[in-house]
Amino acid sequence: MNPFALDPESILGRVAQAAVPPRVPTLRQSLFIGGVGFGLVGLAAFAVWAVGGKTLTRAVGEPGLYAVCALVFIGLAGAVFGQLVIGPGGTKRIYGLFTLAFVIYSVAWCAAWFGLRGTLAAEVAGAVLGSAAMAGVMAWGFSAGREILRVAAVLVLLNALGYFLGEIWWRWLPGEGGAQLFGSLLNRPQRAMLAMLGWGAAYGAFFGAGVGYVIFQCQCEVRSRLRTGIPLKTGG
Repeated sequence: MNPFALDPESILGRVAQAAVPPRVPTLRQSLFIGGVGFGLVGLAAFAVWAVGGKTLTRAVGEPGLYAVCALVFIGLAGAVFGQLVIGPGGTKRIYGLFTLAFVIYSVAWCAAWFGLRGTLAAEVAGAVLGSAAMAGVMAWGFSAGREILRVAAVLVLLNALGYFLGEIWWRWLPGEGGAQLFGSLLNRPQRAMLAMLGWGAAYGAFFGAGVGYVIFQCQCEVRSRLRTGIPLKTGG
């Protein structure tokens, strides 16, 4: 039995018992809600680093700082991705599945980061291995194993794009290029903070769009069966 009740039979069973027809997000809606919503989550998580990073690192170390940021991602994710699950009760279920998937993603990413000593290879390995593992866990949670290669490829690509585009922004803005363009408006500490926040927003937006795609694709059987019609709850 699927522990998160996100398999097609469980979703369709809840839909059949609901008093109103379900909301079925489109691919465009899934990408938009995931991207914008998780972009804001990424902004909040990286704000922890931008505002309290030095204090937290002294208090709990670099791994502790990462753990605090991960808790922000996990704590706010359900409100975003719950909107993408078909039928009632999706938020608490996707929250549980996303928590497990993100913990595994974080462990894989941190293993690569600390194992390869913070090199570019570590970042690439973390983005690829972590995202692939996350996609696998989410496909399993939706009982959509046949979608795993497709969703893993998309999530790896979008996660890597968000991470590395954000990192480029983070490195460029406080430096000479950022000074030439924004030096008259912002001093270097202000640009450095804006760079951190921008990295979080970009990372979260692309990552969230990827997760939105994963959730959409993993519910393709549910959408197909809804198009053929299933009995809804009736009074009496």
